[in-house]
Amino acid sequence: MASGELHIGQFITQYPYEEQFSGADDYFCSGAERVAKQLSEELAEGDCNVTVCTSSATAEYTTEKQNGVTIERSPSLTKINTTQISPTQIVDPITKGLDFDIVHAHNSTPPGVIAGWLYAKCNDVPFVITHHGGETYEPHGSFSRRVGLFIYTKVLINSLFQSADIAVSPTEGYIQESSALSHAESVTVIPNGVDVDQFDIGVSNEEAKRKLGIDPESFLVLYVGSLHPRKGVDVLLDGFTRFHEIHSDTKLVIGGNGSLKNDLKSTVEKRDLSEVVRIPGFIPESEKSMYMNAADVFVLPSITAGSEVYPLVLLEAAAARTPVIASRFDTIESVIGPNEMGSFLEPGNVESVVNELKRFYDDEEMRQETTENAIRTAHNREWDVIAKQYHDLYRSVLE
Repeated sequence: MASGELHIGQFITQYPYEEQFSGADDYFCSGAERVAKQLSEELAEGDCNVTVCTSSATAEYTTEKQNGVTIERSPSLTKINTTQISPTQIVDPITKGLDFDIVHAHNSTPPGVIAGWLYAKCNDVPFVITHHGGETYEPHGSFSRRVGLFIYTKVLINSLFQSADIAVSPTEGYIQESSALSHAESVTVIPNGVDVDQFDIGVSNEEAKRKLGIDPESFLVLYVGSLHPRKGVDVLLDGFTRFHEIHSDTKLVIGGNGSLKNDLKSTVEKRDLSEVVRIPGFIPESEKSMYMNAADVFVLPSITAGSEVYPLVLLEAAAARTPVIASRFDTIESVIGPNEMGSFLEPGNVESVVNELKRFYDDEEMRQETTENAIRTAHNREWDVIAKQYHDLYRSVLE
């Protein structure tokens, strides 16, 4: 096919700017936004013309180009929690006369997915949704946030999925957990991807530790992500504290920002673990590869079911040849279990954290086996492989 023959409209509430992940940024983008970016750029390298309809960090409408992808940003008036409020985002793609063969909306936070649905309805084009989560009502934050989220999760979301030509779940396990997916006429599984080259940086585990100022002989436990209660990082710290009492040659790095950050730092000081536990705050993409390569095991201790649909950090750890320990939820089990790239925690259970850390510390053969499985899994999830699956899906829907 000729270059640009298939014109895809990607709809998402927020989409990364250039250098978005080089440092902390007020324009919030996390896993779903990174997936949309990687997928859009990979598709644009092929025979697709890709336009992303999203919000701006400013009060102006802008059009920009990133790595072959056209980005149409609607003006934002304010922000609720981490979500840009761009009232015209819902109608701008229609009023600007944008022309798409197919709409692919990423469901994370509204109104991006609503804008995609409305465009597809008004222009009679196929409508595909990838479900990144965000269907559970969490009653915290400002009044405006709670009202908006209540309306979306309790009233709108099921109708949106019902109207989709096909819905995509990143994992088989999430199909079992999700109410919204049960309303879709058709559901398929396409996993998230990873850029293996970004994490295969050619340094040994010991060299990576030295570069980070960590004892190269130590056993390093790593967490990278948001520091919110649902992530269970306080449970990890409690478990690691007991683990460290057994094995004094162990270290812990907790990377990220969030509401628990100060509490975690206070706990570390009270327990006199400042030389053992490092909480550096947000870890930029430019540094994440080094941390992943330095780690002997990566831990994802989430305690809320449905909060993890397909965490990208699992693939990033795998690409760095780092085995993982993660909470036993259907979504996570369907990533780690079949690929045998790690083990499982009982969510919220400190003793389970201790036991799994001890297993990986004591059993070098198991660490090596899971390491080999991890890198093999990462290679099977490279973005060119994932983009081809989406391209084939678009073609099947159009036909």
